[in-house]
Amino acid sequence: MKNKIVEIVLIILLLDILLLAVSFMPGVSIPFFNNNELKIKFLSFNSIFDFGYKVPAKSADSLIHSYLSDDSINSKKLHRSSLSGIEPKMRNNYFTNPEKDNVYALDDFFNALKNQKDTSLVRILHYGDSQLEGDRITCYLRNDFQKEFGGSGIGFIPFDDIVGYVNYARSSSPNWIRYTVFHNRYGCSFYGLSGNVYKFSKYAVVKNDNDTALGNKGKDSSLQKFSLKKIYDNATVSISLGPQVYYNKISLMYGRSYSPCLMNIYDQWKNEKINSEILQPSEEFTVHKLAFPNTVRSFTLEFTGDYSPDFYGLLVDGSNGVQVDNYAIRGHSGDGLLLINPGYLAVQLRKLNVKLVIFQYGNNAVPYVTSDERCKEMEDMYYSIFMLYRNAIPGLSILVIGTGDMSTVINGEYSSYPYIPKMIEAQKKAALKAGCAFWDLHEVMGGENSILAWTNEGLASHDGHFTFKGQKIIGKELFKALMIEYNQYKYRQRTKG
Repeated sequence: MKNKIVEIVLIILLLDILLLAVSFMPGVSIPFFNNNELKIKFLSFNSIFDFGYKVPAKSADSLIHSYLSDDSINSKKLHRSSLSGIEPKMRNNYFTNPEKDNVYALDDFFNALKNQKDTSLVRILHYGDSQLEGDRITCYLRNDFQKEFGGSGIGFIPFDDIVGYVNYARSSSPNWIRYTVFHNRYGCSFYGLSGNVYKFSKYAVVKNDNDTALGNKGKDSSLQKFSLKKIYDNATVSISLGPQVYYNKISLMYGRSYSPCLMNIYDQWKNEKINSEILQPSEEFTVHKLAFPNTVRSFTLEFTGDYSPDFYGLLVDGSNGVQVDNYAIRGHSGDGLLLINPGYLAVQLRKLNVKLVIFQYGNNAVPYVTSDERCKEMEDMYYSIFMLYRNAIPGLSILVIGTGDMSTVINGEYSSYPYIPKMIEAQKKAALKAGCAFWDLHEVMGGENSILAWTNEGLASHDGHFTFKGQKIIGKELFKALMIEYNQYKYRQRTKG
């Protein structure tokens, strides 16, 4: 009996050794029925001795399924949690709202949301890059805020941009010059909150009629073929609001104006002038309410003047409730915001009653972050941005959204950029150091390689940009996370006494 047992043990050991030897082979094919082959793939040597834990791919799939099936975002239960003395049960797994001296990072915003929404307009700024341009993600966040806390309109409208928007159509005359903190930078630091400045010009570079003759006058003749010529008497911006957009007022933002500028306002549908106004000279940031009824859906602004003021765009707002402005510049990583004059920034934040600033950057930097040193540089840069805004308005609430997952081709397959976790760590360190809240979008998506699942579901592209359906999920998950924190705030306020 003992000999039988020994024989069995020896056979098992021999089989194990044989399997281990075969495992170093790339693969084995065994003849099967109908001349087909049964292919057996053995584990590699490295995989046999790799004991590292790997996050199951199902985690992202499970989160996506819950987002697609969860309708609780619009439920009364979420927004109006009972404050009967029992602490709210919902927790934010991916949200950090730091506390110092019993004051939390978002308390000032939540206080305004609770106490000012009925008497004034509580404004939120949503900064980002192409992930947000055209009002992407922001529009869903705005809709949920206005459903819950009141408000109307769509907030900021730029005079000119490279993309269309989901809530309106815009056409601008070609003599507008757009300066941004990212490209075609302005000659000074007096940018609008959006990081843009718009100026009109009466002149254009034109080709001279006698360029053939001039072309024979030496090496500088190419410069003589062109000249500046006055070809514009005015500049126009036309806006057509979508049928779903309602508002109480439309305001024009401008500043650094040193001579009067005539502004004619036309109703496009009726093809008639509504009125004319003079924009008075002002070196300060000015919010000028346009005088026409809120029944006008499509209008044209015509500007005429010797010199263009600095224009910063339009605001389409309600009289109270909440407004969320979309401030997106394609390709921007946020560093250009440091060019805005701190004093001018503070004036704008105060005049527009900004209570929350959301920064959502990172996707444009990720491909270039390939070292720990570079991560530290990003941390320092983001900290400088956050502190610029914190110092402008003490107590201003700031929320930082970490970069989401995005992939590149590694060894012939799509895989997450290797330095994304360290990039997110740098963003979070900068946020918490500056006293800002932080939302981990990477974990919301499902972590490493989650972009593959989002792409397979048609919710995003491999480079991390969300589709319309994906944008809606992210916008609503962000609102849900903020409301969980808001309910926690209300609970703390009630239990203070």
